[in-house]
Amino acid sequence: MTLTNEDLLALSQMMDIKLQPIEKHLVRIEDRLTRVETKMDDLETKVDNLEIKVNNLETKVDNLEIKVDNLETKVDNLEIKVDNLETKVDNLEIKVNNLETRVSKLELDAKSLHSELALIKRDLKQVRVCQETKLIPRLSNIEACYLDTSIRYQESADKVDVVCEDVQLLKKVVGEHSEKLKKIKTM
Repeated sequence: MTLTNEDLLALSQMMDIKLQPIEKHLVRIEDRLTRVETKMDDLETKVDNLEIKVNNLETKVDNLEIKVDNLETKVDNLEIKVDNLETKVDNLEIKVNNLETRVSKLELDAKSLHSELALIKRDLKQVRVCQETKLIPRLSNIEACYLDTSIRYQESADKVDVVCEDVQLLKKVVGEHSEKLKKIKTM
């Protein structure tokens, strides 16, 4: 069977009529595809922006990690210093305990000394009373006696000098007489 031009035209018109809904559908699909492409472009821009933001965030996180590492180092150093301080505080506590012990002993010694001082004061008071009532009057008496004796010795001192001279003279005279007697005897 051979088709005539009219048949072909009729077929073409029929095809056109049948293809019109498909063409409309294709136009709608193309419109939708254009919108999807626009949305894809927008999404790509947003993804690019997000990538930039993520890169910035990664840089910030890296900087934060560096800062955290620095902080960890500082915290480690602080922990060492705190440990050293704790050791020093422990040593100070030991020294304070030793000082408290020594102070307690000193307080006991002070109490003992206070008691002894009270006894010494009492004894000193008794000594003063004894001096005032017994020794001072006796010393005054002894002083008076020695003063009188001293005056007599001073008065007699001149006499002693005269007596010494007399004794010297007597020795000389006796010596001379002894020699004269010896001569007389030998004669």
